[in-house]
This record gives sequence, C-alpha cells and structure tokens, in this order.
Amino acid sequence: RDIKVNEGLDSFCFPVFFRYFCYHIVFPLSIPFVLMLEGWAMASNLCFIPVWSDKKKLAIFVSQSVSAMAAYVMISLHIDNENPPHDIFVIVPLALYGCHKLMVGAKYGSLEEETMQWLRSEVIERKLLESIELLSWVNLDIAEIDHQLRYTAEKRGIEFKDMFFLINKEIYSESIVKAKSSLVQNVIKFYEGKEVLQDASKNGKITGHELNQQRQHLHHYKQDENHHHMVKVAMLPIATKTVNFSMKRELTYTQERWVLGACALVQGLIPVCLQWIKNELDGTRSRSAASFIQVGIGFSITVFYFYIALLFVNVGQLDYQRRAKMIRAAGALIDFETPFDAEKIGSYLFVDLAWPKNVASWLNFRWLLLNLGSQFRNRIRLYTGLVSAFLIGLLMYMIVGIFLDSISEIVIGTTAGFLLFVGSSLARSIWYGSETNEQYERQARRVTNIQFSLRELKAEIRQSTRSSFKKKIIDERLSAADDLMALAVKMLEHDSRLEPIMVLGFRASKEMYTTIAFASVGAVLGIMLEFYINANG
Repeated sequence: RDIKVNEGLDSFCFPVFFRYFCYHIVFPLSIPFVLMLEGWAMASNLCFIPVWSDKKKLAIFVSQSVSAMAAYVMISLHIDNENPPHDIFVIVPLALYGCHKLMVGAKYGSLEEETMQWLRSEVIERKLLESIELLSWVNLDIAEIDHQLRYTAEKRGIEFKDMFFLINKEIYSESIVKAKSSLVQNVIKFYEGKEVLQDASKNGKITGHELNQQRQHLHHYKQDENHHHMVKVAMLPIATKTVNFSMKRELTYTQERWVLGACALVQGLIPVCLQWIKNELDGTRSRSAASFIQVGIGFSITVFYFYIALLFVNVGQLDYQRRAKMIRAAGALIDFETPFDAEKIGSYLFVDLAWPKNVASWLNFRWLLLNLGSQFRNRIRLYTGLVSAFLIGLLMYMIVGIFLDSISEIVIGTTAGFLLFVGSSLARSIWYGSETNEQYERQARRVTNIQFSLRELKAEIRQSTRSSFKKKIIDERLSAADDLMALAVKMLEHDSRLEPIMVLGFRASKEMYTTIAFASVGAVLGIMLEFYINANG
C-alpha cells in the first residue's frame, strides 16, 4: 500500500496536528480520549495500548510510558524540593520532550485524510507503519529506490514508458554494460536479470502480469534501428543508478547513529559536569536524594530526546546532501568537458543534447530527481523549524539571564553545546542547499553553451554538406534540439529564481552559511565574555 502524504505546507492540517500533539503531550492521561474519539485501531497504531504480539509496538508503548512518567516525577520533585538544582535541569528536558511531541503532531498533520481513515479503520503492523516515518528516507535499497521513483513520477505526471535516452553505443557499453562498479551492476541486475525475475515469480512475490511488465525493461536497451550508432536506454535504470550513488556516505547508517548518540550523551553530561564543578568550587554540594533523582531523570530525558532530534535534523542534512549529489550528476550527464569524478556521479555516461529526445528526457530526468522524496520534505522543514525554535528559546533564556544577572556557566555551557551540535548539522544543510542552487545556474550556462555550439555546427553543415536531403534531415534535428534547449534554459532560470532550495525560510547560499556560522559563534563568545567580565567585577 502507498501511504499518502501531503507534500505542501499549504495542505498541512492544523486541527489534526494540534489534536495529536495534545494526545502525546499528556500521555497516558489521553488514552481514554483517544479510544473515544479515534477508536481502538488508532490507539493501537499510536502505540498507546500494549500489543503483545508486536514487539516493536510494545517497545514504543513502554518507552512512551516510561518517559512520560519520568517527566511527571521530575516536575514533582522540582516543585517539592526546597533546594532544587538549577532550573536548566527542568527547562531543557521538558523543552525537548515538548519539541518531540510537536514533531509527532506535525507527522500526522502531514498525512492525507485517506491515510488517516485507514489508520483509524484497522490495526496495522508496526513494520508497515514505519514506511511513513521520516527515518525510512535514510536507507533505501534498489527496490525501494525504484518504488520512490515511480511514486514521484506518478505525482509529477512523468511516463517512464515514453522516457529514454539516445546514447552512443560504445559509451553505453563501457559505462553500463561493462561497468566495474558493483552499484551499477546491481542496478542492471535488478532491471535485466532474468534469474531475479524468474525466482521472484516462483516465490509468488510478483504476478505474471508484473513479471511481463518488468521484462519490458529489457527491450529499452536494444539498438534503435533509426540510429545505428545509438542505443535506447530507459530513464528509470539511469535514475536508479544516480540515486544509488547519491546514498554513498563516509559512515554507515549504524555508525552515524552511534555518533549522534555520543553527541546526545555529551550534551546531557555538560550541565551535570558543570553543576558538579560549581558545587565543588563553592563548597555547596547538595546531598538531597530528590536532587540527585531529578538531575538523573533530566539527564536521561535530555539524552533520549536530543538523540531523536539529532536523528531528524540529520535526515534533513542527508536529504539536502543527496539532492545536491543528484542534481550534480544530472548536470554531469550532459557535460562532456567536465573532468569525470566517479565518487560524485558514478560511472561515466554522456547524453548528447543534439538529439531532441535527449533534451526532453534530460529535463524530465532532472525534474524527477529534484522532486524525489518531496513527501518527506514537508516534515523536514517542520522538524528543522521546531528544533531551531528550541535553540532560539534557549538563547533568549540565556540573554534574559544576562539582563537579570541570573545567568550561570551552566546555562552558557548547555546553550553552547546545543548550538555546536545542532548548528553544525544545519550549517551542512545550508551548504548542500547552496550547492544545489548553484547547479541551477551552472546547468543553464552549460545548456546555453551547447545551444551555441549546435548553432555553429548547423552553420558549418549548411556550408559543407552537398546532399540537400542529408542537410535537411540534420538541420531539422539540430533546429528541434535548439528550440527545446531554448525552453530548457528558461525552465532552469525559472527554477533558480522561483523554486530555489530554502533552509529556515531563506534561500540557501554560501553567504548565508558564512553569516550564520560567524553570527552564532560570535554571539556565544560575546555572551561568555560578558559573563566573565561580570563575574570578575
């Protein structure tokens, strides 16, 4: 089943967002209201009731219950404690807890009404529900990439059966058929391997009709009878290859999660260590059991929910990085002069825009890659905005403390840690977004250069070719390609001007990256300097 997601903020359902935020923020007190208003099936799908047969649902129910009860206990201890720890040990955990519940509400506010009705109608296995989670966009195998490409093409009105490239036979043979890259070979096997198709049919994984549809891909690689030196290559396998290469990262998915977990652990330890040092220096060590329990609960909630926040922000960064890689690869596809870089675009492949069909196919290819994963970007923007709002709130708390002379090194250290970990990820998102925006201009310039070269070629052919029939055929083809490229340049300029990559509501650029980096570091250093001056008279 395709779980449908609203892709635009204009279609975001605020009443659903608010209702599900309330359900989660007051859990488990909200369970009776969920059962009454949404039904048993939705309560089960929300993991609000234990499902013993589904271990993943049971684990989420336990984690939600434990974290909710821990938050209630922490608040109670802070209120009843005559000498409580610093307020930051309550403010940060509760802010992160609330930020996560806002993210959950945003997820359900992004779903289409048809999907919401489905969630209310039946109890669904958690493994299937994970397909609507943002983390499902991080790791995709070839079959999942193929599914995402078909889903995006359907949403954007692109017909794969009519989309193919005319590629030089020798280039295609060297770059695809004889490619040494295992990623390329796996893609070819997925679309061409007869054994894979036969095994799937025998195992009952696909129907005979679906088997015939997959075998039709084999015919897209046959030689075009009208162009003896060219072969027809379907767009879908090339797009799958490009997306597959864009997912190559320095660290594996597991390693990235370990790194993010370590960052969350360090962030949780910062206020604890600073409080311990302060107590040692002041000689005011608190021996209250309630204080130790409160700090321990606050530490646990901070680490757990900051880790989740970092996971979501990291998905946004990976999405911007992936899009930058894909649009760069799309540009390299038509650029014969740029030095080949296998790490960036995979196996070398050149699409000659002198063929009109290639111009139209390349524009659709580029549009498809840019929109791949668009159903997740609504939530990426919302989640990034919520985490940024949390950081701004923490900064405002610190600034107010300066004016009231109530700021401490614990607040400064905690805020600096959050700015470091979240800001570095946001900065990388801005950098990759600016890379994508720059590719718009570079590709428009490259298409213009190709268009100019074609016009020079037409002039030479008209002067040198004697056969009027041959001259007419070539001239018509080059003129058609020239007309399409003129429209392509306008479309690229339109994308650059009206549909740029935005981060936090601003056009991503290198200037924005530099400004935010220096402003953030300067603000933290300035506040630390002000605190030092005040502390020393």
